[in-house]
Amino acid sequence: MLSTKTTSTVNFKPLLNLDMSPVLNSAAEIVRKNIRKRFKDGADLQGSALTKLTTATIADKKRKGYKSPPLPLTARGKLAMNQIIARATKAIQKAIVYINPSGANYNGTPADEIYGFHHEGMGYNPVRRTFGIADEPDRKEIADYYHRFIRRIVSNLGKA
Repeated sequence: MLSTKTTSTVNFKPLLNLDMSPVLNSAAEIVRKNIRKRFKDGADLQGSALTKLTTATIADKKRKGYKSPPLPLTARGKLAMNQIIARATKAIQKAIVYINPSGANYNGTPADEIYGFHHEGMGYNPVRRTFGIADEPDRKEIADYYHRFIRRIVSNLGKA
């Protein structure tokens, strides 16, 4: 089954005492923000439009009173509500973004499992990949932040 959790871990202790928690927490925030934006825009990891819903699905969502019936993956809004459930610290350099922190479910099925059906295109669901680190802009934004952080560390070497 698909993992609906993205984890960033860096262990620098054997090499030097470097606190990467600001970079990891910023990366987690970038991923969280961009996942929510993709859901809102109806876009996949590459920024392409998600497969359109069938007219029967749209009609069903209208009948149930959902806010945006034509938009895929937005019936109740639970899948888009990913959160950072663990922030990195100097001691534990790991940040976790999770798709279903509240334990939301649909008819007894956990939201992260439902999301897996959409992500993999199981059953009648077409593939709709929205969770994770996108090629653009996530990777570039994270890399830019990381490079600024490293430049700041290097510029301060020997100033202590």
